[in-house]
Amino acid sequence: MAELFAYALAIAQQKTGVRLIAFEAMSNHIHVVVEDIPGRLPDFMNELNELVARAVNSEIGRRDSLWEGAGAKWTALLTPEAIEESVAYTILNCVEAGLVPVARAWGGFVTLPGTLGTERIVRRPELKFFTDRTVMPEEVTLRIDVPTTHAGLGAHAWRQRIGRRVKNGEAEHQARIGKGNFAGMAKVLARPRRSRPTTDEPLRSSTPLAKAGAVPNARSLISGYRELYRAFLKSYRSAYEILRDAGKAIFPWGTWRWHRQGGQGCADPPRTLQAVA
Repeated sequence: MAELFAYALAIAQQKTGVRLIAFEAMSNHIHVVVEDIPGRLPDFMNELNELVARAVNSEIGRRDSLWEGAGAKWTALLTPEAIEESVAYTILNCVEAGLVPVARAWGGFVTLPGTLGTERIVRRPELKFFTDRTVMPEEVTLRIDVPTTHAGLGAHAWRQRIGRRVKNGEAEHQARIGKGNFAGMAKVLARPRRSRPTTDEPLRSSTPLAKAGAVPNARSLISGYRELYRAFLKSYRSAYEILRDAGKAIFPWGTWRWHRQGGQGCADPPRTLQAVA
């Protein structure tokens, strides 16, 4: 499974150009930090989710949906501090959940601090889905990129910075949970495939629209992003009304489905985002 995720990520990355910053595959969900310079995040997730789902279903002999129907939940990271926090959180998720005492003990695929800013060749997994007739490559390169916000640091310093955050986070979670109270990989792997967590996520739980980290102007940055998002929704609704009446419309920058799949026009990004775009 770990190699399947590595392979699927590399394929999705190769096809879309989305940059992978950090990733962890938990038992029933995934965490991913990406940099979407080409604006193809939906394509990236589709490639990743479809390949993993088809390969897993083929391996265990089932046809049901693999992923929950609610879809992915995304948070915009507005500052370098927020990026660092999210990368460390992604790596530490298995520790925070009380499964293993240190991230390196997790048996699923995870981008540990030492692998950040590196690349490796991933071989196609030996699974039932990949038959002799498959046209998918035997090998593909998986790149784990340094975010452009931290490019000046270099890969080595980036790994050290995140490594310190992860080490501190492990110590905090060990103190909170107790070193002897972690489940361990043997118990994780022994759980039945159809088992569920004993505590369910609250219904309608919200995902933050944006994070800015512990910076002095964090509140104003998030407030500005919310205003930008509200303006997008307003423009989108106006464009949709025009589409219904006239059959053609210019949707705001950031629109995906109507622009990519519906043949509708898409406006240029606002000035505040042109540098990012």
